[in-house]
Amino acid sequence: MQFPLAVNHFKQVLARDPDHVKAKAAWRVRAYVSVSLCKQSNSKPDSLTRALDDVLQRARDLEAKKQAGNEAFSARDYEQAAEMYSQALAIDPELGSFNSILYYNRGAARFQLGDYKGSYEDCTQAIDLNENYGKAYAKRAAAALKIEKVRERERERDCERDCDEDCEELHRVPAG
Repeated sequence: MQFPLAVNHFKQVLARDPDHVKAKAAWRVRAYVSVSLCKQSNSKPDSLTRALDDVLQRARDLEAKKQAGNEAFSARDYEQAAEMYSQALAIDPELGSFNSILYYNRGAARFQLGDYKGSYEDCTQAIDLNENYGKAYAKRAAAALKIEKVRERERERDCERDCDEDCEELHRVPAG
């Protein structure tokens, strides 16, 4: 069986170049297949083959949606990027570390769209799935700052409106 050998090659590539795109994608597919097969391990051989085909198709779909989201993000089409990441998340909501990346990516797209609350929530989801995800902490902090700035502006507008109403009342009071 060549699978253990392939796994060893992926480990070597990733050890030398952690950002190697093809090796990272293949490693995610391998991890996805392993997790999914473990869930279905008490199946019969025919159903296991069908399950493997289904798992591989979902892995391909996941990678395609993520890639489409990345391309849309690079093209600054943040709405499309967020949509692609959402579709990828819907494929298999139980993929912890892979979904943490998708949540972060969608949070980054939402941040660019000015949806700071959505960005904050997505980054929180990413952190819940991977507590060591530094980029998610940083983006969540940036979203929190933006949310606070929006609140400050709203308070200032309320204060200005109240002040304007008070000024109008003062002008209505007859002099002396």
